[in-house]
Amino acid sequence: KQGYWKKYDKELLIYEGRFLNDVPVGEFKYYHSNGKLKSVTIFLNGTHKVQTTLYNENGKKSAEGLFVDQLKEGLWNYYSPNKIKIKEENYKNGLKEGSWKTYSAQSGILLEEETYSQGVLNGVKKTYYTDGDLNTSIQYINGKLNGVVEAYHPDNILLMKGMYHNDLMIGNWDYYDITGNIRKTIVYEKSKSPKNYIYLA
Repeated sequence: KQGYWKKYDKELLIYEGRFLNDVPVGEFKYYHSNGKLKSVTIFLNGTHKVQTTLYNENGKKSAEGLFVDQLKEGLWNYYSPNKIKIKEENYKNGLKEGSWKTYSAQSGILLEEETYSQGVLNGVKKTYYTDGDLNTSIQYINGKLNGVVEAYHPDNILLMKGMYHNDLMIGNWDYYDITGNIRKTIVYEKSKSPKNYIYLA
């Protein structure tokens, strides 16, 4: 293949772009079956490194990012039909790596953030209420729950606090009312049934 190509399925344009010695170069455009733009792909180094922008069937941008050797690499952004960024993902060699964030499709407010290492959760995962206040905070190590877990009422009032070790609840788990007073404690000990303590005062 040489020069500028347009490929059709009957009368439907599938893609258009330029080849050099059978290798795609520069910008290629691909189309949905309704004729709307499906993606714009820029071949930066043959097919080794490819910058891609994706569009939904209404022609609205839905995602953008980089492929290296057909695997996602670096930062990928995703968008709602009304152009609000709804997600950030980071990759290394096609695996989840670094920060991932999810945003509200209505307001753009951060709803969730987590950290990955070589494809598994590694670090603190946080979720947020739609007004931006912290909802939960959970620690992961190598994909397993390890460390302090906290949950909050709205307005940043502590609801619950406990500990995990290798996905198992351990020690004291304390639960609080909306005024911040402790109401219950559940104690988890290895190979024993949990003990419940209720605070009436």
